[in-house]
Amino acid sequence: MVAYIPSESVKFVLQQDGGMLLDLSNGHFYGLNPTSALLWNALIGGTDPEELTENLSAETGADPQIVKADVTRLVQDLCERGLLSPEGE
Repeated sequence: MVAYIPSESVKFVLQQDGGMLLDLSNGHFYGLNPTSALLWNALIGGTDPEELTENLSAETGADPQIVKADVTRLVQDLCERGLLSPEGE
């Protein structure tokens, strides 16, 4: 199981139509659609990406391989931007 934590410089605001991330270290804003905002909250709440993929696939009926690719891409993007990192790193 891999747990993720947000960068200390990141603030998240949940909105009706998704969410916003603000990286205080560089002043960049990142908009999240409703699904990405849900994933962000689950990831920083300790849900493993594999478990998240299973849950989302079951709830939506979407193809698990597509959901896995989307979750993986989101996690990689958030990590590359320094917004999220695996716990312990």
